[in-house]
Amino acid sequence: MTRNHVGSARAGSNPAVHGFFLIYCFGPDERIEILSPVNGDIQATISNANDLFAKQNLYLASRFKEKHFGRSGATSGLTSSLAFTLVQAGSIAPYPITVNLKFRFWPLGRKDADDNLTSIMGLVAVTWPNCLRKWLPLTRFLHSLRGHQLGQILVSPPLASLDLPDLWTPNSLRQGIPATHKSFKGQTAVVLDGKLISMKIRSKIAAEVGQMKKCLGKVPGLAVVLVGQRRDSQIYVRNKIMACEEVGIKSLVTELPADCAEADVQNAVMRFNKDPSIHGILVQLPLPEHLDEEKVLDALSLEKDVDGFHPLNMGNIALRGREPLFTPCTPKGCIELLIRSGVEIMGKKAVVIGRSNIVGLPTSLLLQRHHATVTIVHAFTDNPEQITSEADIVVSAAGVPNLVRGNWIKPGATVIDVGTTPVEDLSCEDGYRLVGDVCYEEAIKVASVITPVPGGVGPMTVAMLLCNTLDSAKRLLNFT
Repeated sequence: MTRNHVGSARAGSNPAVHGFFLIYCFGPDERIEILSPVNGDIQATISNANDLFAKQNLYLASRFKEKHFGRSGATSGLTSSLAFTLVQAGSIAPYPITVNLKFRFWPLGRKDADDNLTSIMGLVAVTWPNCLRKWLPLTRFLHSLRGHQLGQILVSPPLASLDLPDLWTPNSLRQGIPATHKSFKGQTAVVLDGKLISMKIRSKIAAEVGQMKKCLGKVPGLAVVLVGQRRDSQIYVRNKIMACEEVGIKSLVTELPADCAEADVQNAVMRFNKDPSIHGILVQLPLPEHLDEEKVLDALSLEKDVDGFHPLNMGNIALRGREPLFTPCTPKGCIELLIRSGVEIMGKKAVVIGRSNIVGLPTSLLLQRHHATVTIVHAFTDNPEQITSEADIVVSAAGVPNLVRGNWIKPGATVIDVGTTPVEDLSCEDGYRLVGDVCYEEAIKVASVITPVPGGVGPMTVAMLLCNTLDSAKRLLNFT
């Protein structure tokens, strides 16, 4: 977590960036803790900083000695400084960069299995060398480097690297941004092939999984908890398991009856939390009405929440300067589709139809982080047709077949249809077909870019799940 402000620097001096950065704090339940300073003694090792940089795919050119702070005399707010060199060949910093860091320790007042008090190590100050030639917050720097490697699979950048200051100057806001309203002369809409794009992503994931197996003898593991026999949920789980097999990811499925107790679901989740061969866990949503979705998701280990629904992940999506461990798969897939298709997001008007915690809300937050002007349309919105017709980008995730008609769409708009409602159709092999929120036959005559159902967002959702699982395994296994 970061609270940054750039301080003034004298001419010729090294720029300083001040703030707080939550590095990693593993409590007895192996979760990364939220910053919560309390009074008490601490016992921590400064070598934990190594974990941060290793997990960000950076290399320490020179190791530093481990420092222990015992209970005697150690108090909240104790500080320590160190300097070391970061290098990463082929990145934005091909030459070694020496960074001076100042750490402070805060205790959490809890003991781990070895009777040590759990603590947070925070970075309170960082000084960059002049060679960087600009002021750069630590989080932006780290995520830029990390994003350089992740970019080999995905093209969407880390969220923290997108954050810009809100300077309310018309010229600075509009400079270089294309006009919001573009002409559309009736040419054929571009249909985004989610299957094709997801296959390209999967091939790169499979290559990395193969490399991990070759180097470590281990592969990423994904566990799925499925409650009940909802037809659409069974379809989604089946597709996810098949995708795991294709790229070499291990998968396990625990199926529970629809009338199971809440404790049964939580116990299944917690078993996977403790399984070192499992790096990603997802609970297939929605759950039966008698189960408390919030309590079930709270049982997930934050480091294995590859669906990205943990409250801390969602909160980090919403807050500027923060980077979630995982971004929810469907919203992440929507953004990846837009970027890969060359659709401009910055400065555009975007309407998200639906406000579910699974798709609508996180999608609106992601679009906002990409500097779109976002409006949410929901069941209680007056004049949804009028609001939607003003949007350059429409993302529909209401789960209502054919809700969005052609006259809802502005000529030339980009339409992302997330809806996948199973509708009975005896002419189909499975007895049903999937229908989107958007009336495709009408919308394709008006939009400039559109996704089909099926074959649009669905395959991208699965690809993002695989990507999150691989990312989790690399982090937990310290594999770069």
